[in-house]
Amino acid sequence: MSLNIAPLIIAIDGPAGAGKGTLAKRLAARFKLAHLDSGLLYRAVGAKVLRNGGKPADHEAAEVAARTLAPADLEASELRDEVVSKAASVVAAQPQVRAALLDFQREFARHPPGGAAGAVIDGRDIGTVVCPGATIKLFITATNVRTGRGRIFRNAEITADVLLASACLPTMFQAIEIDGEPYWDGGYSGNPAVYPLIYRCNTPNILVVMLQPLTRQDPPTSAQAIRSRLTEFQFNSSFLREMRSIALAKQAIDAQWLPVGRLERRFRKLNFHLIETDDLLARMNVDKALNADLGFLLKLKEEGRTRAGTWLGKHFGQVGGESSIDLVKLFG
Repeated sequence: MSLNIAPLIIAIDGPAGAGKGTLAKRLAARFKLAHLDSGLLYRAVGAKVLRNGGKPADHEAAEVAARTLAPADLEASELRDEVVSKAASVVAAQPQVRAALLDFQREFARHPPGGAAGAVIDGRDIGTVVCPGATIKLFITATNVRTGRGRIFRNAEITADVLLASACLPTMFQAIEIDGEPYWDGGYSGNPAVYPLIYRCNTPNILVVMLQPLTRQDPPTSAQAIRSRLTEFQFNSSFLREMRSIALAKQAIDAQWLPVGRLERRFRKLNFHLIETDDLLARMNVDKALNADLGFLLKLKEEGRTRAGTWLGKHFGQVGGESSIDLVKLFG
């Protein structure tokens, strides 16, 4: 099986002085990706107009400069000069220049220069305007403290506060306020929430990586072990209920001879996969989840890579064709 892999696009949004440029450069260097500092675009256009002997206020000259802009123009040594700064302010006010630079950024993302496997773009409105149609969709769950309901945050909504809320344990931290509402750990309402992958995505494959053991062979006997197991029940319950509903719905739909509705067709083509780590997690107690020691985290990272490699070696041929688990047997 061959996969058509689109360029990786990392969008870093934020105000000036937030450190997004430094982060973008480090990410690009670390993963050998092309880097675009969108804050330099208007400077590059202004510099090009001046270099061509034109005037920044000349709309036609400014648009020509913007339409013919090349990545190499962003490396010009004079971009920080005062005269270029003034020219940049003039061309930035022109709608045709903004439209041309939007096209430039999108083309940079679609076809990164230098044969790079992807691009890191930092600036304003990158994820919402420049590259809104992300092929990778992120869904982060946090639990509303007032209602007990999970809220799903999507790509453009995800902020540092959202990530903090999604892992906010109420016995350790105060609730994180988002849009005037307090939130706790998303595990209380979806761990993870699976339905967005069904209703808001088109992929025929859903791979679940378990971070809590589904089973423990030895029943707990000490007070601490019992509390730990109860915590696991608490965090697994929403996921198990959702997966049971999905398993029974898929079983009923697969039994139909002619599923006619869009939802039925969606369920019929769904393939589920699971990376289990019960043997590893069974040797760990819940307190390990609070271990932020670097050595421990690196060990988990390597273990995750090993498990993923093993799973791919065994089940890659089933991806796109069939489920690699018996959904009803496991969750029904």
